[in-house]
Amino acid sequence: MEEAGAALGCGLVYALIPETTIDDIVRRQATEAASDRLRYVGTTSALEAQEVDADARAEQLTEYAEGVIARNTLWRPE
Repeated sequence: MEEAGAALGCGLVYALIPETTIDDIVRRQATEAASDRLRYVGTTSALEAQEVDADARAEQLTEYAEGVIARNTLWRPE
């Protein structure tokens, strides 16, 4: 490939091109981080018979994910 590019007077470039927007990537990562944390909390709550229903859990997940984004802790543990 490099030789073909050089013959055409071009350089060879390797690039990663996202398949979605950066906002979607950030939200997906934040939701994953929030889900991991809430899964731990949910297990502990279940052991103490303090589980929350599915609607409350979905709301918690959304709020926690927004907090992860706001605190800029997407790719590092909290």
